[in-house]
Amino acid sequence: MRAQGSRLNRAKFGGLVEKWGYLKGPGEDNAMINEHAWEPDLDWYITLDHSGISVFFDVSEEVEVGLLRPRRRNAEGRYESVPLGELPAALRATLLAQAEALKAAAI
Repeated sequence: MRAQGSRLNRAKFGGLVEKWGYLKGPGEDNAMINEHAWEPDLDWYITLDHSGISVFFDVSEEVEVGLLRPRRRNAEGRYESVPLGELPAALRATLLAQAEALKAAAI
């Protein structure tokens, strides 16, 4: 939640999340993307919610950061939400660094 509510320029936001390996979520109503996702390995799936951004790139567009949500694959192969404190130390440190970078890049 460290970066939640931060507003970034679309180009800056895109540059950060793409550098970290996040992929755009599906274009939904009115061709808007509302999340990016990252799979650091087969056990973990991380989503970064954000305000809707157009599938058509607009340099002046702003993005409001939502929540980073870590999920772990369970025995049935489905992903379940995991509290930050239960993440492996390296993954937790990576997500916290990403949140701090998003917050630092805010307009």
